[in-house]
Amino acid sequence: MERCRNCKGHDIIEDDRTADVVCRSCGEVQGRVLYNGPDWFEEEQSRIGPAVDDFSTRVFGEESSDKIRDTFRMISDACGSDLEIRRVALVLLERFEASIQNLDKNFVVGALLCMAHKECERDYSIGEIARRLNTDMIRVGRVMRRLECLT
Repeated sequence: MERCRNCKGHDIIEDDRTADVVCRSCGEVQGRVLYNGPDWFEEEQSRIGPAVDDFSTRVFGEESSDKIRDTFRMISDACGSDLEIRRVALVLLERFEASIQNLDKNFVVGALLCMAHKECERDYSIGEIARRLNTDMIRVGRVMRRLECLT
């Protein structure tokens, strides 16, 4: 069972409204809830929008590589419900499509997410994003610097 960092209490909840993990005893915010579920339910797909594969085909065309489609899917999965970060990361993916063909997609996804967080002026660390993706922080940083040199 989780304990509060501040008061050492056990009454920790996930606030669905703010996406915060909060101690109900003292009010200390312990962290953020990361949503890793699907973006829509199958029966709601027509109301909400097309599946990722349909969207990636519209953005990158029929001849886009499997790597680009996989990278697109990984970005969408990693962002969860954060639509602003997802939108910026996907715009960056489109911008750097030709430059990332020979790079490991895990490091590319990490770099694009870091760049998206930076562009959206959100707090982030390369280490935090690399841990979320279960990949190497140093290599994510190298790919990020490489892509930033292209802008």
